[in-house]
Amino acid sequence: MYSISGLTFLCVLIINVFDTKCEDYAEFNQKGVFATVFTPFNDDGSVNYKVIPKIATYLKYNGIDGVVVADTPGEGPNLNLCETKKLLDSWTTAGRPLGLKVVAQIGGSALPVIISLAKYAANLQVDALLVLPTPYYKPEDALQLVSLLELVAKAAPSLPIIYNDSHLSGLNVDMVSFFKLASERIPQFKGLKTKLEVALNVKSSNNLREDQNIYISDYLSISSALQAGFDTFFDVTASVYPELILEIIKSCKNSDDTAAIEAQQKLSHLTNKIIAKGGVIPGLKAAAEIVTGYKFGDPRQPLQPVSQEDKNDIKTILEENGCRISAF
Repeated sequence: MYSISGLTFLCVLIINVFDTKCEDYAEFNQKGVFATVFTPFNDDGSVNYKVIPKIATYLKYNGIDGVVVADTPGEGPNLNLCETKKLLDSWTTAGRPLGLKVVAQIGGSALPVIISLAKYAANLQVDALLVLPTPYYKPEDALQLVSLLELVAKAAPSLPIIYNDSHLSGLNVDMVSFFKLASERIPQFKGLKTKLEVALNVKSSNNLREDQNIYISDYLSISSALQAGFDTFFDVTASVYPELILEIIKSCKNSDDTAAIEAQQKLSHLTNKIIAKGGVIPGLKAAAEIVTGYKFGDPRQPLQPVSQEDKNDIKTILEENGCRISAF
C-alpha cells in the first residue's frame, strides 16, 4: 500500500512527466527555409496526393528544411475539410522520414473547420500550426484575434502556434499589439509569419522569448531580412527554385554582400517576370511544374490556369535565368 505522502509524490511525478512532454513537444526551434508548397491537382480537379512523395524528395534533396502545407499559395482556403486532412496525412507521411518539418496551415475557414483541423493536426503530431483568421466575420482588433487563437490553442494544446499575417486575409489589426497580447495569453504562441516591414516593427517593439521567432514570407527581402537578423523563411519561391534562396543565405553567412545582392536581384527579377505572365499562384505553380517535371495541375476556380503560350514564355524565362528545366 502507498502512504498518503507516497501517493502525493507519485501524482506530482506523473503530472510533471506529462507537463514536460507537452512543453517539449510545443517547441518549434527549426531555422532555415520552409517551402510553402502547392497543392497538386489532377485533370479532373481532384487533389493529386500520389505525387506528394516525389515533391517532398525533390525539396529535401535541394536543401529545404520544412514545408508549409495548405497555406494561401497552396490554395488551402479552397480545399474542403476532407481534402485538407488527407493533404496533411500525405505530407506528414512523405516528409517525416525525410526529416522535413511540417507546418499545417489550418485557418481561412469557418471556426468549426479550423478547430477540427487543429485537433486533427495535433493527432498527426505536425510540427506547428499556422493560423489564418476566419475569412468573412473577421476579428476587428488584437483582443478578438488573440481570443480566436486561444480557441485553437485549446483544441491543440500540444502544438506550437504561429499566426499567419497574410495580406489576403484583409485584416486590419496592429501586429505589434497583437504579438504582445498573444505572448502574454497563449504559452503556445511561437511567432508570426509576415513581411519584413511588419517583422521589423514587431521585433523592435517586443521582447521575443527564446522560443519565439518571426518567419519572413517576402521573396523580395530575403537578403535584407538576413542582415536584420532574421533566420527563417516561409516562402513559395522555395517550391520553385530553392537554390536561389539558399544562395542568398550562403552569401550572407560568408559576408559576401556582392554575391548576396546579385542572388537577391536574380530571385526578385525572375519571380516578378513569372508573376507578370501568370499571376502569383498560377504562374509560380506552372514554373514549379516546368522545373521539377511533376504534374501540379491547374489551380482551382476562381483562379485561372496559365495558357500554353504563357507556359512557354515562363519556360523561356526560367531558361534565360539559368534554372534547371525538367525534360518531361
